[in-house]
Amino acid sequence: MFKLNIVKMILYFTSAAIYAMIFVLMHFFDVLHDFYFQFIILGSILLVLFIITRGRHNFTKTQIIASLFFIGALLAQIIIETLRFEEVFQRQDLLHLLFHIVVAVAYFVFAHVMYFELTKSYKNTVLRQASFDYNDAILFEYDATQHMIQIELSDNIYKNYGLSKKSYKIDY
Repeated sequence: MFKLNIVKMILYFTSAAIYAMIFVLMHFFDVLHDFYFQFIILGSILLVLFIITRGRHNFTKTQIIASLFFIGALLAQIIIETLRFEEVFQRQDLLHLLFHIVVAVAYFVFAHVMYFELTKSYKNTVLRQASFDYNDAILFEYDATQHMIQIELSDNIYKNYGLSKKSYKIDY
């Protein structure tokens, strides 16, 4: 469990740092700057992938499909821009309109999914604080996929009994 989380964290921050460095280098190298639009879209794809992989245990299939639909629309945009297909789209009004509708729907559905995920997360945080942190409570979290049990103690138990840690993780 711990090794997997550390590896994920290293991958997230390394890829984010590399992306940020390349973005700054674009200012100095015209060759990189020619792909500015594609790079912005690639950054959006990375962000969506981070969101999906970070919350994959809590997402429903609909939310994952919506996220992948959005990534597909962004990838299509990269392909169109890189291969210079935008001229074909400009001449074909119906095709151009359909593509814009698909991207708009993908964006809307993804935004809708993220809004409800953030709302649910906020509600859970408020409920947890109200019911857990202000009472004598112990939370057991069992994760069969990670082969781990996490035991978390409320602030009251932690302070009242002078314990050294608020949470304990047991790998099995």
